[in-house]
Amino acid sequence: MHKRKRAGDGSIRFPDLQCWNPETKVVTFVAEIDGERIDCRIKSSDLSKKFPKSSDDPLKSTISNKKALESIAIFKIEKKLFGTNGSVEICYDDFK
Repeated sequence: MHKRKRAGDGSIRFPDLQCWNPETKVVTFVAEIDGERIDCRIKSSDLSKKFPKSSDDPLKSTISNKKALESIAIFKIEKKLFGTNGSVEICYDDFK
């Protein structure tokens, strides 16, 4: 029997929160651990290089490729690979 994980158990969740910044051309989505939010960011240029078929709308591309992006975010969070501002920066090279 598997126990359901609850808030406070250290698991990483991804609420349905993402936003697009047209000035910086960066999509941000959120990871949550024990109620603490961590911003995960990817540049639209990296999204369009990795997912060229869905590059017209960076926000939609992020949503449609959510599992791949979350996988990288989980790896970086678990390895404590945070940027200087405490966020997780995802780039094209992370997909290799």
